[in-house]
Amino acid sequence: MNEQQSTKMMWGIGVISALLPIIAWGSYYSWDLANLTAFQWFPLFGLLAWMIMCTHFFTVIISKRYPDFKSPKSYSKVSEWVVLACLIAHPTILTIKLTDIGAGSPPNSWVDYAGESLGLVVLAGSIALWIFLSFELLNRLKNNKKIQKNWHIINITQALAMVLVFVHAIRLGSIATTGWFGAVWVAYGILLLPSFYLMFKSDYSKQ
Repeated sequence: MNEQQSTKMMWGIGVISALLPIIAWGSYYSWDLANLTAFQWFPLFGLLAWMIMCTHFFTVIISKRYPDFKSPKSYSKVSEWVVLACLIAHPTILTIKLTDIGAGSPPNSWVDYAGESLGLVVLAGSIALWIFLSFELLNRLKNNKKIQKNWHIINITQALAMVLVFVHAIRLGSIATTGWFGAVWVAYGILLLPSFYLMFKSDYSKQ
């Protein structure tokens, strides 16, 4: 697979992975966007972040099938910034709205919003958020020898965060469990498993 084909493939997968949650979210609210509140807007960014991050893991599977495949830098850079923006927007929009209505500050306001019975699921999402944000920092320091040496640990934490978000969305969200997109969400989650296996196998072989 040449560079042009790799670029087309990744951008195609990326665009589809971004459009699917947008279409599912918009359809869920009958595209009545003008009347949506922050409580309806903030889930979209969480769905987008996770779906786009999945594409980064899928490159491991693609590389296994096509040894000459190289993830294009253009896609990596753009998608990383989109993911970061969505990761920040998702909890920020909710926090601002809860503060506006006098619900207090996080994490208590998040737990109150979801319900105390789902407190652990809220915590799972919070842990995943901090793991992803820490990756954004570590990724910019990846030329450091100590960080390179322990990159396999970073990969493990990223895989854990992806699992936590998967469960977080299924337990707390409506869109990730509704109709055709519910099947897509599960399918992406299943595809992560071989991605994790190949990634960990590669990390282990380098030890």
